[in-house]
Amino acid sequence: MKRTILAFILTFASHFLLSAQCVVSVTDTARIYCGESRQIHASVGPVVIPSSTSNTLNQVCFRDPAHGYIAGENGTFLRTTDGGYHWVLTTFLAGQNWKSVAFPSEQTGYMVSADGKIAKTTDGGTTWNVIFEDPARHFTRVRFINPTTGFAIGEPGVILKTTDGNTWNPVSSGTSARLNDVVFVNPVKGFIAGDFDNQNVTNTFLATTDGGNTWTNTMVVAGQNNFNTVVFANENTGYVGGSFDTYRTTNGGGSWESVFWQAEAGIALQDDSTGFHGTYSSIYRFSHGGSVHEWFYSSPQTLVNVTCPDNRSMVAVGSDGLILSFHTPVSYQWLPAEGLDSANVPAPVASPYQTTVYHLSVLLSDGTYCIDSTRVEVRKDWSRPDLCMVTVDSATSHNRVVWNKPGNSAADSVFVYKEGTVSGQFVKLAGYSAAAAGEYVDEQSNSAVQAETYAIKILDKCLFVSELGYSHRPVHLSVNHGVGGTCNLIWEPYQGTDVYTYNIYRRVAAGTPELMASVSGSITQYTDLTPPAGDLNYVVEAMLNAECSLKTEGASSFSNLAPFSLYPHGIGDDAVPEGFRILDNPVSDHFAVNAGKVPEIASIHLLSMNGESLAGWNNPSASSFDVSRLAPGLYMLKMELRNNHRSFMQKLVKL
Repeated sequence: MKRTILAFILTFASHFLLSAQCVVSVTDTARIYCGESRQIHASVGPVVIPSSTSNTLNQVCFRDPAHGYIAGENGTFLRTTDGGYHWVLTTFLAGQNWKSVAFPSEQTGYMVSADGKIAKTTDGGTTWNVIFEDPARHFTRVRFINPTTGFAIGEPGVILKTTDGNTWNPVSSGTSARLNDVVFVNPVKGFIAGDFDNQNVTNTFLATTDGGNTWTNTMVVAGQNNFNTVVFANENTGYVGGSFDTYRTTNGGGSWESVFWQAEAGIALQDDSTGFHGTYSSIYRFSHGGSVHEWFYSSPQTLVNVTCPDNRSMVAVGSDGLILSFHTPVSYQWLPAEGLDSANVPAPVASPYQTTVYHLSVLLSDGTYCIDSTRVEVRKDWSRPDLCMVTVDSATSHNRVVWNKPGNSAADSVFVYKEGTVSGQFVKLAGYSAAAAGEYVDEQSNSAVQAETYAIKILDKCLFVSELGYSHRPVHLSVNHGVGGTCNLIWEPYQGTDVYTYNIYRRVAAGTPELMASVSGSITQYTDLTPPAGDLNYVVEAMLNAECSLKTEGASSFSNLAPFSLYPHGIGDDAVPEGFRILDNPVSDHFAVNAGKVPEIASIHLLSMNGESLAGWNNPSASSFDVSRLAPGLYMLKMELRNNHRSFMQKLVKL
């Protein structure tokens, strides 16, 4: 379905592109990682229209949106009847530099030259005749305010007025400065912008309130300015600009404020607050009365003049026969729409989960279309995910793997891996949703035997699987008898992140573990100089440089529980399960075991050191056993359990 829609739009657009007046360009290939976003920008600019000449074009004007005219050097005159799609070239007096053109009606038009000529046509520009000539006058602009009343201005301080289109009479300007542009806001009120008047040492900005019969210089701003252009959107709002700042009025010229941009190539208004202005090399677009100002187009040719035929188009001219035409975009359509925050804006935010080519179709105000496309390439994130920690579960002695919620918003699943029997080779254990932090208990692990290594991988919504993350391995603790009744603790350090501190705990019999000492994270051994007699257990806690969202008191990983036995007469049997040791060993007349464990005992046999059976108790019901008839000495006690038929030996000392 998406291909069908796209094919339809492209076919439809191609029908109009034969005469389309635009250039649309979009962001070059954008590269993002899965889950990232990137704004793709589309800009619609002007298209260069063939002019059939390399002469400099000085001024362009439109009588209505369809009929336009251009005056240029070396006798150049061009006209269009289709809104600027095509221009017809006519040469009149090849030696003349025609500076300006005006058509007050469809058939009647005027041009003025830098050599003081005024030419007139009465057949829409097919033929021309010179109706005024004065080499001492150098015209810059011609403007009509109705079909018969017009003005030709120039230097030095030249103002000519006609009321019939044939006779041109001089009007005093009060200045010898060059006059560059003229505009009327109603039949009687008008303005003329000119160069700085060096003779009178003042800026030149003339005003009339009597239809152009008399003119007076008015103050726009102090300082020295060459005003090249003046335009008004209505009787109140207007702009005057040139080689320095541009100024704006909202009270019909009563006061002016700077909008801080140059306008050597003129100002063209679409309404009272938006439009275009040109410098010699660039065109800029402004809005909100000039407070918002942005680059629009740069030209290798020199820009000379810019105008707006209506409130939705712009035409500019310049050197080397340059004609630029622009029509305002009306709508945007991006396909496919998947992965875009909006498919109908010029600069959508793209967040696709797979590499996508987005096609853009732009409808312009003249009904034509422009198309372009861009590619958003989705790449694999090569960063390695990290576990929060691995710790030993105190209740089961199994390893517990803990991870935080992945930081990548596109993460879909978390896979837990464990290093197998071959170093560096990992086996997948389980998979979980990446929507939250999680943990996994490895029920096949036995922390008492060895420490094991774990890592994770991330599957994202783009179906990329990350590299194996940084591996973690918990502390593995071993204990042994030291010299003089001490206990040596030696551990393999935590691997996977930095350790600030190791906390060492000791538990006597079935009591609560108590903190014995804390050592630096660089230390991996400790000696308990005064271990108490009886059954002991040690555990090491690693304080990690990590933050685990599932732990509220900081990240710490515990080692395996390491048993240790110490008796006054040196009797210890490390293999005896917890709770089944002889109580108060050495004994006198009786030995006892934990009463709560008696139901689990199938039999007890008393043996001499050479293996001779001396006494036995099957299915005992009591926890105390009589050995008063035994001679003092060392004996072995064999105990067998009911459920798993496990048996073990421990030493018994008879006093």
